[in-house]
Amino acid sequence: MRKRTTAAAIAWALVTSAVCAAAPWKVILEERGIVVSTREEPGRELPSFRGQGVLQMPVLHALAVVLDAEGAMKWAKGADEVQTLRALDPRTHLIYTRNHAPWPVSDRDFVVKRLIKVVRPGREFRIEMACVAGERGKTKHVIRVSNCSSHFILRAVDAARTYAEYQVSIDPAGSLPAWLVRWASKRIPFDTLVSLEARVRDTRAKYAAAADSWASAQ
Repeated sequence: MRKRTTAAAIAWALVTSAVCAAAPWKVILEERGIVVSTREEPGRELPSFRGQGVLQMPVLHALAVVLDAEGAMKWAKGADEVQTLRALDPRTHLIYTRNHAPWPVSDRDFVVKRLIKVVRPGREFRIEMACVAGERGKTKHVIRVSNCSSHFILRAVDAARTYAEYQVSIDPAGSLPAWLVRWASKRIPFDTLVSLEARVRDTRAKYAAAADSWASAQ
């Protein structure tokens, strides 16, 4: 019993020390009510980045837009090709994405498992995505990313406004120019949230049924 207790204590100490050792978030942009932050990740050129803000959009409509994978090409920064590969269950999907990079940087692609979580029915949702392997063959001259995670948090403030958080942590699987790292860290989270707000505003009728279907989801 004492050995198990000691082992548990050591494990807990390792976990808490790792959390404490994580680099802090640094704000790099505040504009239009959106705050963009980055956090350095050991061994990676590209830091984790995060956008947060209260946007003019109803939470259920915003959720419906985010969950339309193929529709992401119309608003999500860097989602240049998107395809739902298959559903594992009603709330878990495998999704392929390809990012077109400016010359001379090679395009990147990846497959993620997307999980939808209802935090508070009708009011708060979390969409988590993480890279998975073996679901689609590699494409010639395109670098396959195998280590990535991201999430959206959508939380109703009132009937017309939603707190939105978009966070990404990705190993780009190769060297990137410094200018591209700076651009991606700032523009991807900011432009994605701005474009999401605009997409929701412009698609009231298109996503009405999908939004209503989540109103009472548990």
